[in-house]
Amino acid sequence: MQGWRFNVLKPFYESLRVYPTPVNLNFAWCFGFLSGLFLVVQLVTGILLTMHYVADVGLAFDSIRTIMREVPFGWLLRFFHLNGASLFFSAVYLHMGKNIFYGSYLFPRYYIWLSGLVLYLLLVATAFFGYVLPWGQMSYWGATVISGLISTIPVFGQFILTIIWGGENITTITLRRFYTLHFLFPFIILLFMFIHLIFLHEVGSNNPNGFVYQDNIILHTFFSIKDLLVIYNFFLFFIFFVFFMPTVLGNPVNAIIADINFTPKKMVPEWYFLPMYTILRSINSRGGGVLLLAGFFILLFFLPFLTNPLVRSGDLKFYFSFFFCSLETIFVILGWAGSKSLDDFWVFTSRLFTFLFFFSFLFILPLIELLNEKIVFCRVVRPVEMQQL
Repeated sequence: MQGWRFNVLKPFYESLRVYPTPVNLNFAWCFGFLSGLFLVVQLVTGILLTMHYVADVGLAFDSIRTIMREVPFGWLLRFFHLNGASLFFSAVYLHMGKNIFYGSYLFPRYYIWLSGLVLYLLLVATAFFGYVLPWGQMSYWGATVISGLISTIPVFGQFILTIIWGGENITTITLRRFYTLHFLFPFIILLFMFIHLIFLHEVGSNNPNGFVYQDNIILHTFFSIKDLLVIYNFFLFFIFFVFFMPTVLGNPVNAIIADINFTPKKMVPEWYFLPMYTILRSINSRGGGVLLLAGFFILLFFLPFLTNPLVRSGDLKFYFSFFFCSLETIFVILGWAGSKSLDDFWVFTSRLFTFLFFFSFLFILPLIELLNEKIVFCRVVRPVEMQQL
């Protein structure tokens, strides 16, 4: 039996052990492995928490208190799971930023990028379902507002919403459905992660210089040690939040049991949803906000097809470095605006930076790539042609 198991796992082990990796990779290439590690953390802690959670609107909030106060090390499990979600999203956003900066989303790796975006969508959905489970004020009203956006779909919207809710309102049936999906989706994420790795192994890793042909080295142990160093530093940061500031990343309103008769004055989702929340509410129309949010994800999916630059790496493109820094700033300000109330200043800020986000990808990025290609042609291609003449 043990020999059979070893034969099944041997191809995976050999694939990782002898996987050829570009020799000039930097620490930014560790974020993908870090994301996978936090997925494992969330799976393990989530499964242990399900043993004590009760998916019932009358008992869910009390079951969380029981986990925190009476279950041995239950508080540790919940804080690991709660803060692990934030660190998971942090690693994913860093990984996505690295791919954009170094051109890892472009041909021949756009299938890796597209499969990664499917993982991101599944992660967003899983986090949303999990946010509802504590059944606090933000859990209930967040579920009501966000899932209620489905009703903006023409003709079938209200019918689909009724099926999801299991009725005309959010009840125990709805909570149990969200609980089931929150338990199921991580395993779907795990499946797509393997598909993501298959695409990666098919074409190989990109490198900071963006060259197609590059000197390679075996992944283990040269780069696995770098991965362990990044994991060690991230876990120090993670442990600091778990033991010293376990609730700082959460919304204190969610520590109050859900009350359908009292709407919170300020509804703010978790920090990793804030940029999308800003885009959603930047237009007064619910339907318009949903279309903009859908446009955000569609834009990311079509990003590999917007440009096909000769030079891929942002390290080698002067104008692109400024573009990437401005894009990071826009994304951070979108998140900041999402945490503020809708007064005149923040409404204007939300609309302005939502416009700048889409304008940057649709117009500025192609223009930057065109300017960089002209620079490369004038400095590299033309002198070589003159020498040949």
